[in-house]
Amino acid sequence: MYRPNFYESTCLRCAQTVYQVDRVGPLKDFTFFHAGCFKCAICGTKLTLKTYYNNQHTINDKEVYCSSHVPKPGPGTLDGSSVGIRSALNVPRSGYVNEQIRAGGASPRGVYPP
Repeated sequence: MYRPNFYESTCLRCAQTVYQVDRVGPLKDFTFFHAGCFKCAICGTKLTLKTYYNNQHTINDKEVYCSSHVPKPGPGTLDGSSVGIRSALNVPRSGYVNEQIRAGGASPRGVYPP
């Protein structure tokens, strides 16, 4: 079983040795930071263990971010050749409107005018 050596850990930000009194971590993939280096990778805001975020979409990104700068997923892509999407796109359109769904002439409370 692999056990990381917590006594000889290096800071992800400055690559210097992190001693136990000044250590924040282990975080994602056993990464460590000095307390002074534990800042948002984008804006430099000082973080705590309650206010930091990791990039959940990229496994190799071990940096820490504040809530404003955590990477968010981009828009998804539509695969037109997928079976479910292809069948949904090829459904014939109907000119018929179902009056039960459309409330044709009915009032909002279901009482019809005389």
